[in-house]
Parts: sequence; structure tokens; C-alpha cells
Amino acid sequence: MNWNDECDVLVVGSGAGGCTGAYTAAREGLSTILVEATDRVGGIAAYSGGGGMWFPCNAALRRSGDADTIEDALTYYRAVVNRRAHPSRFTRGLRAVRRAADRLPRGG
Repeated sequence: MNWNDECDVLVVGSGAGGCTGAYTAAREGLSTILVEATDRVGGIAAYSGGGGMWFPCNAALRRSGDADTIEDALTYYRAVVNRRAHPSRFTRGLRAVRRAADRLPRGG
């Protein structure tokens, strides 16, 4: 990337909100650049353990009959992240990830 590049929308952070915002802006035809300060994409959504983005309890899962709950996601997240983040951030972050995923169109 050339740091002299121009865009309509600059998204800072590749978490669920950032990725959703960048996707939405690009889908609407805006020139979009997404930047991330770390060597990992995903923010809280990156803690899937499978190398992809993790969007627990989202609308697509609910439509398919998945019974995942925020409480289940919190249990898993606590086991993976342990004490590296304050517990109140778990709940806020997971709820934000779910809301972001719910805003994506059906079928991706």
C-alpha cells in the first residue's frame, strides 16, 4: 500500500465492526481501505481457534437452528483468552460481534 493513497472511507481496525463497515462501504461503491495495527485480523472475532473470524450467536446461525447463546460464547472465550482481558469486555465485545454479523446480508 502506498501511504499517499486516497479513499472515500478509511476503516481503522479489523474487528467485526471494522470488517462490517469496510464491507458495507465497498458494497455501496465507496473506495475503502481497512488498516489494522496488529499482525492479526479480527479483533475479538479472531478468537475462533480455527484461524477464521468468529461471530457467535449471529442471525445466520439462528436461522439454521443453532442453539448457541452468549453465555456459551462467553464460556468458550474465557477458556481461550483467560485473564488477558477484563470479563466485562467479553460480554460487550461478543454482543457487538453478533450485532455486526447480523447486519451482513443473507448469503454473505
